Amino acid sequence: MSLSHPTQQARISTYERPVQQLVRNDEFKLFWFWGLHLVLAYAATLAPRPISTAHAILTILAGVVIAGSKAPLMRVAYVASYIVGAELFWRMARANVFWETGKYALILVMGIALFRSRSMRIPPVLLFYFLLLAPAAVLTLDQFDLNRARQQIAFNLSGPFALFISGWFFTYIKFGRAEFQQMLIFQLAPIISIAAYATIRMLSRGMIAWTTESNFQTSGGFGPNQISAILGLGALVVWILLSLVSTRARLMRIMITIAGIWLVAQALLTFSRGGVLTAAIATVIYSVHIITTPRQRVRFIYASIIVIPLVFLVLLPRLDEFTLGYLRLRYQDLGMTNRDVIMMEELKVFAENPLFGVGPGGGGFARNAAAHTEYTRVLAEHGIPGIISLGLLGMALARVYLRSANALSRGLRGGATVWGLTTMIHAAMRIAAMPFMLGLSFAEFDFDE
Repeated sequence: MSLSHPTQQARISTYERPVQQLVRNDEFKLFWFWGLHLVLAYAATLAPRPISTAHAILTILAGVVIAGSKAPLMRVAYVASYIVGAELFWRMARANVFWETGKYALILVMGIALFRSRSMRIPPVLLFYFLLLAPAAVLTLDQFDLNRARQQIAFNLSGPFALFISGWFFTYIKFGRAEFQQMLIFQLAPIISIAAYATIRMLSRGMIAWTTESNFQTSGGFGPNQISAILGLGALVVWILLSLVSTRARLMRIMITIAGIWLVAQALLTFSRGGVLTAAIATVIYSVHIITTPRQRVRFIYASIIVIPLVFLVLLPRLDEFTLGYLRLRYQDLGMTNRDVIMMEELKVFAENPLFGVGPGGGGFARNAAAHTEYTRVLAEHGIPGIISLGLLGMALARVYLRSANALSRGLRGGATVWGLTTMIHAAMRIAAMPFMLGLSFAEFDFDE
């Protein structure tokens, strides 16, 4: 028999019903939103170019309309996160848009939002970070014809410029818990499309030629390095969501967990280790911060009890068996797949041209290989101003991390920063996700631990 007062019981039940209804509504929306992206992936396997082109155009148009309207800036953040997740879907499905569309769309959408909010002062450190990279462009113009020089400058500086715009934009964004969860859900949806597209393509190919090299067959026919990176980011986003989503939303947590395990599996099957390792490092950094608080520690323990045994006792053995043992061999190989050679050549180029480097894109011809590591690329192609530029970026990121209000904020900034900086070691700034995640570190997180 309950000893509670009847009025108190009525008050509790009246409160509980709306909360449960809101949770069910969120779960229903998530199910259909992510489900539509599975349909999108399947449709793209049947007609890759038309579907991905239409998706790219509609996404960018929607972003421009939202950014140019009187909509809250938070909605622009949602669209930007969605573009970051969708960029590689457009590339792997051969959308009829130019290669750097993801970065340019990110710059365009955030830039329009910044222009209409004219009170947003430019952060000086981020401005000088980018401006210091500009002088070397003169050397590129001197080396190539105008069209080729334009391509090289755009390809190599679009990432740093996207980082400048992203950091400027997020400096004026304050996330509540619900808004941040929403943004991560938007970011994850097109990454699920990428995983689905790669899985369907892989299963439809029949016999897979397993080796200890990165595998294009399991990466949707696209570059395994970039696919591994974005799938790894998706896995990190899943882990963050599991630590933030209410324990009442059981179905949502199950859907998120399934998505995370799938993303990890598909990332592993690309045989490109960089994306998996950087996601693992960022996840550890985030987790180390959040387990210092009692509330997050409980959620971390619950998530770990379910996820870690599933990954290590079920997923990894099954994947190793599926790959005929090659997965284990791949991760036992500690080689850097020629990246160390390219890095040494870039350092040599820097030693020979320390003042301003050889110009954006000029390093590729000096070393006869495309850059994979942003840090040595900046040294080779921008010289001493490039070193100062990287130093300013590091100083700005350290400053926002140290001024974090609590452990959860530090964990979010630390995880985003570490993912961006470590991914730049093996994938330079080839995708919009790196500048976006580093820019996200400058946002404010206004929710408790």
